[in-house]
Amino acid sequence: MDLDAIYRSNLKQKARLRWDIDGDENSKFFHGIVNNNKRKNRINGLNLDGDWKLSVDDVKLLTASFSEEEIRNAIWSCSSDKALGRMMEFKASGIFAGGCNSSFISLVPKTSDLLSLKDYRSINLVGCLYKILTKILANRLKLVLDKIISLEQSAYVNGRSILDSLLLLNEIVSWAKKVRKKMACNLHHFHCLSIGNNGPSISHLMYVDDVTFIGGWSEINFVNLNRLPRYFFIASVLKVNLHKSKVYGIGVDNLEVNRLSSIFKCESVSFLYIYLGFLVGMNMKLAKNWNLVMEKFKKRLSNWKVKALSFGSRLTHVNSVLNRLPLNYFSIFGAPRKIILMLDGIRKRFLWVNDGEKRKINLVSWDLVTKPKREGGPGVDSLEFANLALLAKWWQRLKNEGETNKDPLILDKCNNENDVGSRWI
Repeated sequence: MDLDAIYRSNLKQKARLRWDIDGDENSKFFHGIVNNNKRKNRINGLNLDGDWKLSVDDVKLLTASFSEEEIRNAIWSCSSDKALGRMMEFKASGIFAGGCNSSFISLVPKTSDLLSLKDYRSINLVGCLYKILTKILANRLKLVLDKIISLEQSAYVNGRSILDSLLLLNEIVSWAKKVRKKMACNLHHFHCLSIGNNGPSISHLMYVDDVTFIGGWSEINFVNLNRLPRYFFIASVLKVNLHKSKVYGIGVDNLEVNRLSSIFKCESVSFLYIYLGFLVGMNMKLAKNWNLVMEKFKKRLSNWKVKALSFGSRLTHVNSVLNRLPLNYFSIFGAPRKIILMLDGIRKRFLWVNDGEKRKINLVSWDLVTKPKREGGPGVDSLEFANLALLAKWWQRLKNEGETNKDPLILDKCNNENDVGSRWI
């Protein structure tokens, strides 16, 4: 090989490495994302009970540049001893130095229309020593979590999944609708609900701090449920936010829902709500009920992204973002053929820069695009095969765990082919 060929090969390799490292780092797409995030995260003002709490002078005071005295006071007020011996000191005394326990509060937007504090989610940014301490305690605690956390909690414990609660809640709602059973659901001790003639009884489902109480519709149930937040506060010193709690009724008149929800002093809404990102209470065999997934796709595919990205970047976006959006729904529901074709159409138009104004020719067939890389394709996932594989994991889990599965409703629904629950596979 001559020197020119070696030199060209070397330049080609360097260019490939630079693309892998930099990608779209300094492109129009990158700056568009940064500017959009700045606009979303900017807090122009907070309105509390209809009034603005801070004046213009107060805002100027809070946003002024730091003085040397402020910086000096902040640093000198922290503990000077930052050695990891603090861990042993905490173990012996149970007291952590105040400077090590400080944290910063960051407000993360929850909605696009930001007006008050309830539109933000507060996140505490703790210090390094505090993180080390919590990691030590968490690693110890996770060894015994399955012994101290009830079966209704679908998080934290190894072997449990967020999908467990979603599956059970959808099955309960479907069963209640089928038998026209009056049922109450509250997102935050009352009489539980027995599923079927000989099925298990369910009273509540939990995921981290998100709790759903389920039971028969009766006034005594609501009275007992109204007592529960007070008992919880006395036991844990943690207060339940009733403003974020909601009451739903299945097979119950709206006036009756409003009357009994006033006992709990929280909002009452018509049934069909989003729980952990899923729409509960819908028949997912119908294509029209997949609009939430379709909207998620469309929000990620604005025209400026299509025009700003190269083909390689669009292919990466399809693989890393679009292929992942419907996977949660695919893990529980079998998607109609029409939905699979519509989602594939959205991915095609994005990949081939087809904005709909004029028809453009696809360079290769979609079957070739979804071929794995080892067979000569670009490796774009097939949504139809992904849906089937995710649903098959439930059968695999049942086969591997067998009767050792501690969830009676999952066992009942998997083993009873004639039950309404068999529709989810």
